[in-house]
Amino acid sequence: LERKGIPVFLVKKKPGFDWLLPLRLRKLFLKQKVQVVHTHGINPFFYGTIGAKLARVPVVIQTDHARGVFPVARKEMVSEMVLSWFVNRIVAVSEGVKSDLVKYEHISPEKIQVIYNGIDESKFRIKIDQKKKRKELGVGKHDKVIGVGVRLSEQKGINYLIEAVSLVVKSFPNVKLLIIGDGECRTDLEKLASDCGIADKVIFTGFRNDIPELLQVMDIYSLPSLWEGHPLVLLEAMAAGKPVVATDIHGNRETVEHGKTGMLTPTRNSEKLAEALLKLLVDDDMRRKMGSMGHKRFRKLFIIDKTVKNYQDLYENEMIQ
Repeated sequence: LERKGIPVFLVKKKPGFDWLLPLRLRKLFLKQKVQVVHTHGINPFFYGTIGAKLARVPVVIQTDHARGVFPVARKEMVSEMVLSWFVNRIVAVSEGVKSDLVKYEHISPEKIQVIYNGIDESKFRIKIDQKKKRKELGVGKHDKVIGVGVRLSEQKGINYLIEAVSLVVKSFPNVKLLIIGDGECRTDLEKLASDCGIADKVIFTGFRNDIPELLQVMDIYSLPSLWEGHPLVLLEAMAAGKPVVATDIHGNRETVEHGKTGMLTPTRNSEKLAEALLKLLVDDDMRRKMGSMGHKRFRKLFIIDKTVKNYQDLYENEMIQ
């Protein structure tokens, strides 16, 4: 943003409850003559909304990306329900998120607008030196690669993917599982891979900044999450033309067309996940067709220009009301 000449202001929050933060935001909003405050996440929603109201900013919008499942996230849901009374519009990143906002937070459907996430396609339509990258990762010439790139947390369900691959290798031994990312569950996941007898089949890369290149090495992208809002990683995989095997949950089912751009499987079910992965691994033509259809679906619904246009229209419509 700064390279494009757009001013960026870093407003720091003190640990714990920062009761002066809304006043600092108010001062900034007034000085910059802010017309729209758009927040993401429960803390920015709380402080940003109060600061905006103190500065009499005419338009306040919150985008909800989902924050877990009820009743675990009860506190955040109650906070958002109350704060929603003071904003012009709540944006949900999927119809599933909207449904949860109505069901659990009792927010009026009329106040919620669905705008899907979008990404820049050009970053993912690239060609790489496959031989060099596969050698770097420790992937053999004849190996098929199942990949995932996420924070290694319980929510992402990577343990089910490891268990699924341990079943897959019994019928399809030439496979590698590429796990990109880091997180609190990494040690447990590494132990699980060892306990399942597939430590030599699972590659933990840690954090990487070359995701577009790594996607080119993959034959299948798999996301076995327990819940999602609208996962950007699926959009990245589709932009790269990769077939997807994901869990049948909010966000995923609005992104992946089962049987056309990939496959959807039940959550917490390693056996069904393994069946879907194996079906794609043994059928090169199916993988190519699903990857191509996924790319077409991405261009139709999830390209960044479409998301930007939807937000521009939202800002303009709220400003004239």
